[in-house]
Amino acid sequence: MYYFYVNFPRVSDKTILIHSGACSKCNNGLGLRGLGSTSRGFWAGPFMQHAQASAALDLLVSKFVNPPLTSNCDCI
Repeated sequence: MYYFYVNFPRVSDKTILIHSGACSKCNNGLGLRGLGSTSRGFWAGPFMQHAQASAALDLLVSKFVNPPLTSNCDCI
């Protein structure tokens, strides 16, 4: 499973990383504190394949005037 986290309101200031669900930062979409999505951001996923997460992230960032950078977490 794969996820990515979008931080608001700083979406253009931070690189959006694709994470493996087993990553301690991702925690299967619950994040470091185990809260999941909040008013400050959201976890997208789960995606069964990395390519699906990547395609969803590409589609999302294409909507921004100043699109954020995207990459993979070190867990991948």
